[in-house]
Amino acid sequence: MSALGRLKRGSGSLEPKAPPTGGSIIRPASFCGVYALKPTWGIVGRDGSKTYSTTLDTIGWYGRGAEDLALLYEVFDRQPQAVRPFDLSKARIAVCRTPVWHHAGEATINALSRATAVLREAGAEITELELPAPFEQLIDCQVLIMRSEGQASFLPEYMTALERLHSTLREQVENVDGYTREGLCQAYDTAARCRMAFDPLAAPYDCVRTPSTIGEATLGLAATGEPIFNAMWTLLHVPCLTSSPPSR
Repeated sequence: MSALGRLKRGSGSLEPKAPPTGGSIIRPASFCGVYALKPTWGIVGRDGSKTYSTTLDTIGWYGRGAEDLALLYEVFDRQPQAVRPFDLSKARIAVCRTPVWHHAGEATINALSRATAVLREAGAEITELELPAPFEQLIDCQVLIMRSEGQASFLPEYMTALERLHSTLREQVENVDGYTREGLCQAYDTAARCRMAFDPLAAPYDCVRTPSTIGEATLGLAATGEPIFNAMWTLLHVPCLTSSPPSR
């Protein structure tokens, strides 16, 4: 999944980030207009970070440019693959609005429209990619898996430091949602089927462009934004890149 902007070498400044379970790398980067990479799930070890969800947690990082992101990625990827030269004028780019497009705000709708027009003017071949069933189930599956696996991950803190644990995490340990092991297994199976289905869907394209947020960042510190446009991609275990707008 990619958002294309001007590739510009920075100073080599890189900032690691704790693993996202939904979109806590890509979404903040989009809000701030910086580059960020969430690599393919499993490429980077999670030692030293607090585990939330073994199925979802993915270590990623911020940088000043795409080439800087690649510097660190090359350290971790022990099975490097040849990358063919990229020519935007000949690129095949899929635009995927996803099954949650109805949540997109005006800013996101306009941004995706403008970006698509710019790419098309540059000569890229643009194709609309619609995801079939059961991809629409992945948002609910991601929440179920995250909160179910969070029960085990935060049980030690629940038992030893309950008063210091955020109420949201307490609720997960207490399973206030009433999730069952049967439901968790069904969510695992749905995610696995969608991963197998996505590879051939995406194979014809150089990248898939999709929204990172529902809109502009909210004011204040009470919330970090709605992750609904990120959750599905995290569960699919695909790499995600967000980039800053081109300089004018």
